[in-house]
Amino acid sequence: MSEEINILEYVRIIYRRWWIVGTFVIVGLLVGVTYALVSTSFYRAQASIIPSASEGSGIALPAGLAGFAGAMGVPMANDPTRRAVTLLESRALAELIVKKFDLIPVLYDIPEYLSPEEREREIKKIPLYKAAESLRGMMSFEEARQAGTVEIAAVSVKPELTVDLIRWYLEGFREFINQESMMKSRHKRVNLEAQILRNQVELLEATKLISDFYEKTSISGVDSKVDVTINSSAVVNDTGISVAYGDQNESGPDVGEQSDSSSFDLGEIRMKEKKLEERTRGVIVKDVPQQAYLEYLMGRLALLRQLQGTLVQQYENTKVEEASAIAGFSLLDAPSLPARPWKPNRTMAINVSLLSSFFLSLFVVLGWEYIHRLRVGERHL
Repeated sequence: MSEEINILEYVRIIYRRWWIVGTFVIVGLLVGVTYALVSTSFYRAQASIIPSASEGSGIALPAGLAGFAGAMGVPMANDPTRRAVTLLESRALAELIVKKFDLIPVLYDIPEYLSPEEREREIKKIPLYKAAESLRGMMSFEEARQAGTVEIAAVSVKPELTVDLIRWYLEGFREFINQESMMKSRHKRVNLEAQILRNQVELLEATKLISDFYEKTSISGVDSKVDVTINSSAVVNDTGISVAYGDQNESGPDVGEQSDSSSFDLGEIRMKEKKLEERTRGVIVKDVPQQAYLEYLMGRLALLRQLQGTLVQQYENTKVEEASAIAGFSLLDAPSLPARPWKPNRTMAINVSLLSSFFLSLFVVLGWEYIHRLRVGERHL
């Protein structure tokens, strides 16, 4: 026989043992159909949101540079989609949703026929963090940076539950970011209230100091001098009259550093002021002209009034921000009830099983023929 491969001979060999091929194909078909019938069906629902840009996310880049960075796949610090995905994937949000909507019975299929006491005992057996991890395992989040959207998907064996999970997640996410935004605005407002209160005290003290200066001191000429003690409670002039400046030890309400950056940081200014006061405490400046000292007092009063106006304006803006806390995202595509299972793909499973069994049968038939010919002295098919 020729050493060249003869396709017709292979066909004759397969035809001669057709029953082997048929048996394998039938078995493969039965396996595929059985898998398709007994496998658990998973359904998947999906929604799309457009996150809003956060004001405190950092310095915005120029549109061209930001677009180039997004096209190159480089995550930006002020990217709202990246920030939204980070928040959506957080365990804190998952725990908030589990508690808010009481999802432990839903996630763990606690029977409805149990008494309230038994249901409560079953719920207490499941820790919150474990329920949150189960919820996170059913959700997936993917950012489309170029489109500026975030895809939210839920997978479950119940088609109705997939839509409910996305709806619960969107409501919880809205509440979560609103709480975050309101906490920042409220913290800023409280700080500004304390700053305004302290500045009002200083403004009244400065006004009182000028009034006392006019009342108790007469500016007689250029030779009239006063000794000014820095950061003390009194100024002693050359006539022995003490001009009260208020208690320097009372620094007003304790105000933390501003949580939000602005044109100037009042908390940082107060910190520098305290350090300066410590370095200059008890220092006496002698022979200060009364006229110059009066001008200093008037300038300080004008500065405090200007600062008061700035603080009041910032306070009003903060109240507006707190009152108009936005949702943080807009819903682009609402989730819809899945009509067919997402997994498994039963048609593909049956086709793969058929093809696999067919090629396996060919391997068995040709292998059998090869072994048979070896036994009778043939070295080839």
